[in-house]
Amino acid sequence: NSSPLPPETSGQNNEFSISTGIEAFFNSTVGIELLLGYKIKNENIKGTTGYTDKKKGFNIGIGFQIHLEK
Repeated sequence: NSSPLPPETSGQNNEFSISTGIEAFFNSTVGIELLLGYKIKNENIKGTTGYTDKKKGFNIGIGFQIHLEK
């Protein structure tokens, strides 16, 4: 038994994001970073199972920065 191959599909995927943030240092090499951003994603797939998906939203991030010294 062989299953038929799916038909060829084509489409477009566009994504845009922007973020800004601040960093607070604990000492001269280690800091914590806080980010706030906005993201837009549009996806349009054509074919027999084609679909369109649009998403918008805010992003929040937190991270640590470690700067190496000589």
